[in-house]
Amino acid sequence: MRKANILFLTISLVISFALIGYSDGNPDAYFMLDTDIATLGYQGGSSLSGIGGGQKIAIAVYAKNVGDLQGAIVDVTWEATKASLRGNDTDTSIPDDEDDINGAADVVFAEEANILGSVSSAPGYPVSEDGHFVDKFVKLGSAAAENEYVLIYFVVLETEDAFTTDDYVVVSVKATAVDSNGILHYMGVRNLYVNSGGGLGVKKTTWGEVKSQFKD
Repeated sequence: MRKANILFLTISLVISFALIGYSDGNPDAYFMLDTDIATLGYQGGSSLSGIGGGQKIAIAVYAKNVGDLQGAIVDVTWEATKASLRGNDTDTSIPDDEDDINGAADVVFAEEANILGSVSSAPGYPVSEDGHFVDKFVKLGSAAAENEYVLIYFVVLETEDAFTTDDYVVVSVKATAVDSNGILHYMGVRNLYVNSGGGLGVKKTTWGEVKSQFKD
C-alpha cells in the first residue's frame, strides 16, 4: 500500500510539473450576461426592472475569445431570502420553451446549444445551496475554439412571493474557462441588477426632499 501511495504521488507531481510548461489556452477569454432570451445569440443586459414576487429571472452566460475551451466553471450567488434557484430550468443550454420570464409574459425562448455540445459535470457537481450555485463541467470530445460570443450556461432563478418591485436583488456570476491541458483562466465576475439598475437599492428621493436639506 505504501509503494502504491508513493507511486501515485510521484505520478501526480510529474503531471503537475508538466502542466507548468503549458500556457493558458484562453488568454483573451472573457464573458458577459444576456437577459434577452427571446433572441438567438448574445444581446447583452445587466439589469431588469418591474420584477415582483414569484417571477422568474433568466440569465444566459456567454463567453468570447475562447481559443481552447475544454470546460468551464460557473459560480452564481445571490441573496437567498429574495430568490431561489429553478434547478429544473438551469442548464448548460437554452431550451425550446415558452414562459413568463424577466418581467415579460409568454416569452418564446430562442433555443441555443452550449458551444461545448455534450458535456459532463465533475463528480459532486452541480452544487446548489441557498443563495449559491456552482457547476464544473467538461466537453466530451475535442476542445472548442471561437472568437465570437458563445453560450456556456443558462441560469434561472425565481423571486420569493414576498418580493416586490420596491425590493432589489443582485445576482453575481463568476466564470472560469478550462483548456484541454487543465489550465484555468478566470474570466471575471458580472452582476445582474434586479430592480436596482446598478444602484443597489438607492433610496428614491424627491426634488423637494433634496432642497429641504439645504434650508437653514
